[in-house]
Amino acid sequence: MRTFVIGATGFVGRSLVRRLRETGHGVAGLARSEAAEKKLSEIGVTAVKGDVLQPETIVSSLARFDA
Repeated sequence: MRTFVIGATGFVGRSLVRRLRETGHGVAGLARSEAAEKKLSEIGVTAVKGDVLQPETIVSSLARFDA
């Protein structure tokens, strides 16, 4: 399953992302900054640049995920 995680760099999100990857899921996470993109890249997660407060920055990316 291809999963998109909002908050992937946060405390709970990091644990969720790690578990999803361990169970074989493809994972992408929302990154509001270059620092967040780097954190996600370091743990093998695809970064989707955007901001939930500006939905237009992420809407077009959502279609490629199952959850």
